[in-house]
Amino acid sequence: MNRHIPYYESFVSNKYLEFLLGQSTPHLDVKGINQIGESKGLETKEALQFVCDLYNETREELNHILEKRRLDRKFIDERVPLLSRRNKETGI
Repeated sequence: MNRHIPYYESFVSNKYLEFLLGQSTPHLDVKGINQIGESKGLETKEALQFVCDLYNETREELNHILEKRRLDRKFIDERVPLLSRRNKETGI
């Protein structure tokens, strides 16, 4: 399954995404959108189209930012235990 933003795989697995897509149907008015259940009124065609347009315009930058966050998180997760141990050893 190809995702525009791989970072989201850590929140929604491919298996779960496939399950959700199996429960969904294409939106009648907005191309590229699937929905589960019926719209309740807030999800107007214009609102959904705005979200789609915003996502399409910003997804490359968002992907870059989230990849940077993943690398920062990896660095923090590796360094904090080492620095904590060093602080304990030096009495800080």
